[in-house]
Amino acid sequence: MALGKKNYLFARLHEEEHRIDMMYSFLGSCAANDVNPMTWLENILEKVNDTKIKDIYVLLLSMPKL
Repeated sequence: MALGKKNYLFARLHEEEHRIDMMYSFLGSCAANDVNPMTWLENILEKVNDTKIKDIYVLLLSMPKL
């Protein structure tokens, strides 16, 4: 929580606070599932353009482990 307070000090807009919260949530989810966040992002960004919207759930199932 102390780290969050320091980060929110520089968040001037309410939307920025939400972005920080989303990043904490993303990184926490990756840690809880033993997933490397950088590898996951690279993997998703490579595949997202070729994925149809109805098949987007497939990207979530292809999470590389640490």
